[in-house]
Amino acid sequence: MNDPCGEISRESISMIKEALERYLGICCDRTVLRGGLRALRKAAEKSGYSSPEEFLFWLLMEAPEKERVRRLAEFFTVGETYFFRGVRVFLALRDGLIPDILARKRSLGLDQNVRIWSAGCSTGEEPYTLAILLEEAGPRESGWSYSIVATDINGGFIARAKKARYGQWSFRKPLPEKYKKYFTALEGGEFEVIPDIKKRVSFSVLNLVEEGYPSPATGTSRLDVIICRNVIMYMLPEYRRKVVERFRQCLVEGGFLILTPAEVHSVETEGWKYSVIPGGALLQKTSRRPTTAVRASSVSASEKDPVIEISARSGTGLPRGSSQILKQRSKDDDAAAAEISKAGELAGRRKVESQSGTVPDIREVAGKIQGMANDGQYEEALELIDRHAEALKFRPEFYYLKGALFREMGRTEEALASYRRALYLDPHWVPALIALGTLLKAQGNRVAGNNFLREALALLKQKPEGEISLFDGNFDVPDLIGMIEAVLESEKRENGRKGN
Repeated sequence: MNDPCGEISRESISMIKEALERYLGICCDRTVLRGGLRALRKAAEKSGYSSPEEFLFWLLMEAPEKERVRRLAEFFTVGETYFFRGVRVFLALRDGLIPDILARKRSLGLDQNVRIWSAGCSTGEEPYTLAILLEEAGPRESGWSYSIVATDINGGFIARAKKARYGQWSFRKPLPEKYKKYFTALEGGEFEVIPDIKKRVSFSVLNLVEEGYPSPATGTSRLDVIICRNVIMYMLPEYRRKVVERFRQCLVEGGFLILTPAEVHSVETEGWKYSVIPGGALLQKTSRRPTTAVRASSVSASEKDPVIEISARSGTGLPRGSSQILKQRSKDDDAAAAEISKAGELAGRRKVESQSGTVPDIREVAGKIQGMANDGQYEEALELIDRHAEALKFRPEFYYLKGALFREMGRTEEALASYRRALYLDPHWVPALIALGTLLKAQGNRVAGNNFLREALALLKQKPEGEISLFDGNFDVPDLIGMIEAVLESEKRENGRKGN
């Protein structure tokens, strides 16, 4: 298939990028741009335009602004997600934050309804996952309730979320048995979320860079929790700051904003208390007093506590009693979390065992592939790893190795796709974060590349000892931290010189 970028003039591509920055606040890499241009080309053909350029002229010059934004969002936003992705964040929310929210509400004589906003919800898997986990806690039996508002700029994603019908790709890690009751099997291999869960989530279209919130009309005022992961990291800095400030206005005093570790680095600390939870970064709304964050690696906390406070001003990450609630979490929930995180690996293992009786050792496979790559035998290395695809396709290492081979072969787009797939399976896997970050930077996409490197850095600092295996060899974690910090600091100085 022809490269869609080759069908559009450089001037038109520049206009698209300017429009994306103006109306969506984002800068997209070449992979996203290509996907968007393919969608644009199909829309041009369907609408009867003689060429993509003619359709693009209408879209950017003549279409009403509302239609322009709608189309740009549907063409150029990516919606990769799946059920129970990043489940540790939701368990920390349910078992740590919500009990504190309810306790605070009781002390103030307020209703026992927890109001949550999933901002940038894509096709709905994230808010439905949260609703399922909250239902497991038995809120009605315990005298409390919850409401979830879920929004995305892409109207097509929202339409799919409202239907609540999902194929196998939304269940990349097989569901633990206890959660299957929340889905109805349909013909064609699809599954539908049951009505009791669907009615717990209210979906609508909302553009985070516009001024439609906070507002009671959109359900975005007086919120207790906002979850916005892997969204603002793609925004331009000026929009990122505005969006986070608007989030703050949407929250009640003491409310929580959940981001990824990479995203929190770009947030002003004034008015927030910063903590770390498994798989995420937690900002709690406070009065307008600056707080000073310390290195996550300098904090000692029990592995059983999902919340680790790293604010120098406050004493504990959450109000008193949270850690006790967390430690008393049922063994069933711990087992379910472990089952979710390992289900994909076990599924692949069982299938291979039934066929050959053995499971390939990923480290042994990686060693062979690295040796072949060193000898320039790239095609042979690809054939070798593909022979193990059935057993390893749920392992991030599988796609990381393929990405490294593609990069060595100069097949950059395939390398990017492989690294992204590794992160779909494990969003916090450091080798893939580093590989994707460095490759994006090499392509000239410094904003997105640096964000991935910052997320890797934040994760490494949580466990600043040991060793990390990359395709180029093994690195001590302190050395890797130093290397990433040096890269980021060097670019910071370079940008400073350009600004003078």
